[in-house]
Amino acid sequence: MFTGIIEKTGKLTKKSIQNGILEMSFQITGNNWDDLILGESISVNGVCLTVIDFDAYSFSANVSIMTAQVTNLNQLQINESVNLERSLKTTSRLGGHFVQGHVDGTGKIVSILKTNKTLTIKIEPQPVLTSYLVVKSSIAVNGISLTIQELGRKDFSVTIIPFTAEHTNIKSLKTGSMVNIEIDILAKYIHKFLTVNS
Repeated sequence: MFTGIIEKTGKLTKKSIQNGILEMSFQITGNNWDDLILGESISVNGVCLTVIDFDAYSFSANVSIMTAQVTNLNQLQINESVNLERSLKTTSRLGGHFVQGHVDGTGKIVSILKTNKTLTIKIEPQPVLTSYLVVKSSIAVNGISLTIQELGRKDFSVTIIPFTAEHTNIKSLKTGSMVNIEIDILAKYIHKFLTVNS
C-alpha cells in the first residue's frame, strides 16, 4: 500500500528478459535509501514491484510480462525518469490517498497548459476507465496522488503544483506521453456494488 506522495525519482539503467520475466534496474536519484531490504515493495511509476537485488544507490525488480503490457513500464527507455515511493508504514502520515500499486490501465497526455508555474494536464484514459472518474475524486497518475479537476467526454484534467512538477517525473512528460493510471479504490468498490445490485 502506498499514498501517492512521491519520495524520489530514479532512472532506468537496465532491462532484460530472463525466462519470460522482465528484469529492470533503477538508479535512485539524490540521497540513497540505505535501509532497503530484499522483498520489500517499491512503487515505480505507480506499479508495485518487489526488490530482488539492491545496493546503496540502485535496486532491481522483476516485472511480469502481463504487468509490462498493461502499464508504461514496457515502454521505458534507458535513462528515462521514473517516480519512486516505498510502501506505507502503519505509523506514516497519509498525505495523499490509498494507492495499491495495482495499475488499472494507461492514459495518453493530450495537452499540457502552463499558467505561471502551475500545470494543467489533460489525459485521455483507456475507455474502460472513464466510468470510474468523478470530479474532485482522487486518482494516481504515474503513482502521483492527484485530484480530478475537470471531466470531458473522453478525458480528464489534473492540476500540478510547482513542487509536484519539480519533484516527480511530470516535468519530463510531454504531449503524447503514456502514463499509468490507478483508479481510487473507493470508486472501484462503489462501481462494483452498483453494477452487481442494478
